[in-house]
Amino acid sequence: MPIQDVTPDAIKALMTDLLDQPAEAQPPTLEHFAALYGQRAARLAGAADRLQARLGQDHPRVASLRRTAAAADALTHSLGTTAARATRLPKLGPRDWLVFGRVLTVTGAPVPGVWVRVFDQDGLFHGRGNRDDLLGEQSTDEHGDFVVIYHQRDFAEPHENAPDLYVVVSDTHGKELYSSRDHVYSDASRAEYFEIVLDIAL
Repeated sequence: MPIQDVTPDAIKALMTDLLDQPAEAQPPTLEHFAALYGQRAARLAGAADRLQARLGQDHPRVASLRRTAAAADALTHSLGTTAARATRLPKLGPRDWLVFGRVLTVTGAPVPGVWVRVFDQDGLFHGRGNRDDLLGEQSTDEHGDFVVIYHQRDFAEPHENAPDLYVVVSDTHGKELYSSRDHVYSDASRAEYFEIVLDIAL
């Protein structure tokens, strides 16, 4: 993949694709991208230094190069973190289903230590009391990551081949911080990624 194609959205897609790769292959792939972007950041910073010597630090071209170098450096750090996070992703067994993702603040900071519960909405009972199936729950780690593994028997109903997923996030005291009940992900696939943004300050 060319360097210019490696964006934060591409990294999120890569995390999903890596589920089908051997676990030992995941971190080296991400570390390779991190090394490429680290080299790009260094080249951009060097070019900005040379241009600044000729044009001065306030020149628009110098400022633009500095911003681009800073963005490349930030993505290098993000890729390194993602590589560390990838080592924690489980390999799906032939009968396993997976929900994984991150919980972040509006500023992009990870939210550790909150509980994420994953539900399958039961259409037969929706609106007549909550009889939805709890598929699993997990507390977020220091990166705001969570992983919930479940099985078809946890959601299977007559004529239901895939779950209709939603997630609920609560603090350690049980206070609900977020819910996607009104935005159910219908007919989910075996691996689904959720990025959850909380309007809270840390």
